[in-house]
Amino acid sequence: MREPPLLEGEKIVLRAQGSFQEGRYGSPWKLGHLYLTNKRLFFIQVTKWVFEVGLDGIRDLEVVKRGWLLGVRIKQLGVSFQSGGGERTAFIGLEEPERWVEAIKERMTLALVDRR
Repeated sequence: MREPPLLEGEKIVLRAQGSFQEGRYGSPWKLGHLYLTNKRLFFIQVTKWVFEVGLDGIRDLEVVKRGWLLGVRIKQLGVSFQSGGGERTAFIGLEEPERWVEAIKERMTLALVDRR
C-alpha cells in the first residue's frame, strides 16, 4: 500500500485497516485505512480522503460497542471533533480501539508540549 501524502514535518505514528461511519445513525460504512500522525488523524478510502482532523480539533475519544455490518456489535473508536462551527462524531471499527485512544491522547499531549 502506498503511503498518503504528509505535511511538512509530519510522521505516521499508527495505521490500521478499518471501517468508518460518521454520525450515530444511518450513513454507510466505508472501508479503508486510519492513520495517526504527530499532527492529525485521518481516514482514507483507497485514494479518497474521508475524514481528517487536526489533533487540536479532537474534543473527545471513546471506545463504544455498537452495531456494525449486518448488525454485528463490535468495539469501535468514537472520535468527537470540531468541524464547521459544530461538533461531529466519527466511528471507526478496527482492531484494538483502546490502543488507538491511548496513542491519540499521547500525541495530543505531545503536541501541546511542542507548542510551548
